[in-house]
Amino acid sequence: MAFFAFKKGAFTQAKFLPAQDLASAGIEEYMLRDLLVQQLDKLDMERRLMVISCEYTNWSDAGRRIDILGLDENQNLVVVELKRTKDGGHAELQALRYAAMLSTHTFGNVLDALLAHRRKTDKDATRDKAQADLLEFLGKANSLEVKLNPIPRIILVAQGFSTEITTTALWLMEHMNIEISCYTVTLYPYSDGSALHFDLLLPLPQQVDYFVKVRDKHNEEAAQLGTVQRRQRACQILEAHDQLKKNDLLHLVRLPKPQLLITDDAQRHATYLGDGRVLWAFDQKEYSSLTSLCSRLCEEHSQPLKYSTQGTAYWGKIGTSVSLSQAAQAYDQHIDPPLIS
Repeated sequence: MAFFAFKKGAFTQAKFLPAQDLASAGIEEYMLRDLLVQQLDKLDMERRLMVISCEYTNWSDAGRRIDILGLDENQNLVVVELKRTKDGGHAELQALRYAAMLSTHTFGNVLDALLAHRRKTDKDATRDKAQADLLEFLGKANSLEVKLNPIPRIILVAQGFSTEITTTALWLMEHMNIEISCYTVTLYPYSDGSALHFDLLLPLPQQVDYFVKVRDKHNEEAAQLGTVQRRQRACQILEAHDQLKKNDLLHLVRLPKPQLLITDDAQRHATYLGDGRVLWAFDQKEYSSLTSLCSRLCEEHSQPLKYSTQGTAYWGKIGTSVSLSQAAQAYDQHIDPPLIS
């Protein structure tokens, strides 16, 4: 990146401003830290940032300290790791360690950190004021509404970054759903003094859009997986609550494929044998699960399933229209279960 300085009316006589090495200019990491503690919100103009602490440590290894601990308005803790080197050192590895340590932090931990940070410069700082400021920043009425993201954000700041770091950052963003920003900091001579330029290297705006789509896709897949797992556990949950027993009669509460035309009533009935196994009334054969029975039912009507379906979502106990999945989910979430017996 090239910078030029010029005076009014002398545009063509603009002077090139060469970048200066931070170390050679006597700029220490603590100087960058103290600057960003005062100006952290200027790094990310899209989401407000609040400084919670600097040189933060809350674990047994007191030698490990987060340069700056922040919080954004979306309830993400933010790890800011500073290096004045031209390759970023091992900033990403340090930041990942800190992010892991912060993953179990609660609102109470954040409040403690903010209060301790304020009392370094103001011995009269109060917990009530710190909590009120935190809640106002997050737009929440009380601490019960605060749900911190278990995966903190990471901001890396250095003169430059090695290919290893940028490659690692991109991989973590795409595959591990970890949000990492890399900022380069450059020193320039300016008038009678100097100027620092913080420039976002990664992710680029188009990359942000891509990573948001990847993250949304991962979240959707995780939600679908959770639904499948709950359905697979449906029989176990109902058995544990004595709501599903051996020899209980089952029937189809809805069709696995709407176009099925079932004329033989025996195809709509089965007997529960325990441990998820069922006996189909139509062929008097045992099936390992209601899922395999649904697949067999569709094959009988020349309508094979093109995707996996969870049988407990289609079968329920005789005398009710509630599926086993619905009943099990109610018990699993500790809410009033629907009547299934």
